[in-house]
Amino acid sequence: MPNVASVLKEEIRRLAKKEARILTRPLKQALNAERKQMAALRKQVASLARESRNSARAAAKVVAPAQEGAVAAPVGWRKDTVRSTRKMLGLTQGQMAKLIGVSPISISLWENGRNTPRSKAQVKVLEARKLSRADAQARLGIATAGKARGRRGAGTRRAAHKAAGRRQARGAGRKRVARKARGAGKKRVARKARGRGRKA
Repeated sequence: MPNVASVLKEEIRRLAKKEARILTRPLKQALNAERKQMAALRKQVASLARESRNSARAAAKVVAPAQEGAVAAPVGWRKDTVRSTRKMLGLTQGQMAKLIGVSPISISLWENGRNTPRSKAQVKVLEARKLSRADAQARLGIATAGKARGRRGAGTRRAAHKAAGRRQARGAGRKRVARKARGAGKKRVARKARGRGRKA
């Protein structure tokens, strides 16, 4: 015969496990629900973190140019404003850079489209665009040199005119002397001829 005690123990153990499963089933279900909810919360937090990083990057891109002074372009600004202004004023890249207070490399980069001037530089270029060629050259000291060359040229021309006048005067004087000499010679010859006629 089987041992009654062992049979009872096995039956009690089976019933205890069954009862435990019945009692813990709601707990397991609740735990599984909590796990699913935690997983969903993790996904939501990760999504919010990504959105926050993207928003921070976008804000940095907008704020950084503003901090550097790069605001909206002023009215009348175009991509070729620097080149057209420089050609209108008849300046080299170095002279244009000196006029608006930047480096010649900046002028080259702006004209080639490799870089965009800041708002302050754009305003200076537009102000330079309002100048005449003479005004721009005067600010750079170019006009003074041009006037000096003009004065030197005028002085040279006056000296040339005076020299030509002196040469003409000398030539006219020589002609008068030669005419007088020829006239005096003819008179002497005529007097000699009359003297010979009287003697004969």
